[in-house]
Amino acid sequence: MCTVSFVPTGPQKFILTSNRDETVERGLASAPQRLQLQGINMICPKDPLAHGTWIAVAENDKLTCLLNGAFIKHERHLPYRKSRGIVVLDSLTYASASAFVSGYDFSNIEPFTMVMISSQPVTSLHELRWDGVEKHFKRLNENEFHLWSSVTLYNEEQVKEKERVFRQKLQELKEVNVLSLIDIHKNDFLYEDWVKPPQRVPEVATLSITSVSSTEDKPIMHYRDLVRRELPLTSLKF
Repeated sequence: MCTVSFVPTGPQKFILTSNRDETVERGLASAPQRLQLQGINMICPKDPLAHGTWIAVAENDKLTCLLNGAFIKHERHLPYRKSRGIVVLDSLTYASASAFVSGYDFSNIEPFTMVMISSQPVTSLHELRWDGVEKHFKRLNENEFHLWSSVTLYNEEQVKEKERVFRQKLQELKEVNVLSLIDIHKNDFLYEDWVKPPQRVPEVATLSITSVSSTEDKPIMHYRDLVRRELPLTSLKF
């Protein structure tokens, strides 16, 4: 949930890819599975601790992906009212990103950055940063690539350098597809390769990579587990 890229691949087409940087002690998430919330079918990996997720796609052509933190590394004030992973699922039950931002109760929820995509009637890309007090919501250019990094794990210099590296890697690609972007996230953006002691949190590592690609039909979620290496690349669609 801590390095996320958005890459447009054609008119109204995109691939969003997310690295989950987390502690193994939290428990290994499930591979993507189907679930239903308020009558809406969804696909997402499930966090074993809070039973939420960091990335989910819905049958109504909406996608939400979450990173920890908003603008700066914050101090935690436990207990929080609701897990951010549950907020991800809740967001997909709203008619639009703006309806979610205006109508949801964010009080006493830990700061986060949320990337929200809707594919109907046209692709729209929004970013929401909740700093614990205020909401910062904006639409982004869907025709440009974007890269986010969790401010709880990466400093400003690392964030800028990762953007530079990602731009270079994109330019070097012969073909932009799910596998090539997963390879970039795996080979160039592992937490343990970017963050060194004393900044590095020893128990944190990149545990998995999840990618969602838009298609002519319905979005497809792809999942690569980096801990249980014997598991194959999983793909699931509606």
